Amino acid sequence: MDERIYQIALTLIPGIGSVTGRRLIHLCGSSEAVFRDGQSALKKVKGITHQIIQEIAKPVYLRRAEKEVAFIENKRI
Repeated sequence: MDERIYQIALTLIPGIGSVTGRRLIHLCGSSEAVFRDGQSALKKVKGITHQIIQEIAKPVYLRRAEKEVAFIENKRI
């Protein structure tokens, strides 16, 4: 899957702003790893609540991000 999909998906998750997103990516190594790594790794990030960890696990954000990337590519944005 395209790394852009994971990056966009992170921005769609309620409670994850730019600072928390950067912390997650720094700890996990990539935006893809944020979605791939287990809950125990995510709990180590300052500011990450149980609710946010549950949201990360939901596939809806990746599906929405896939649609965004498809739209961007289709419209050549």
